[in-house]
Amino acid sequence: MHANSIESYMVTIIARINGRYHNRVPGLLDGIKHIRYINSVIIVRKEDSEKIIKFLKEYNADVHTWEVKLSESDANLLA
Repeated sequence: MHANSIESYMVTIIARINGRYHNRVPGLLDGIKHIRYINSVIIVRKEDSEKIIKFLKEYNADVHTWEVKLSESDANLLA
């Protein structure tokens, strides 16, 4: 899959819960293709983002999202 064909489906999510950044909530990312970019930042397909955002907001997390353009190799990880 070419990166340009998937770029509009990528969302980066940063979450901060109760003033502390969390790397992973057990079970949340199971079964969802994702890339752990840096601490507290994950990249997921747009179609999976709403599920994750909803979950994080239940814990009063600060959530920020962006659409990003991925390299072909990163896009293949989410295909």
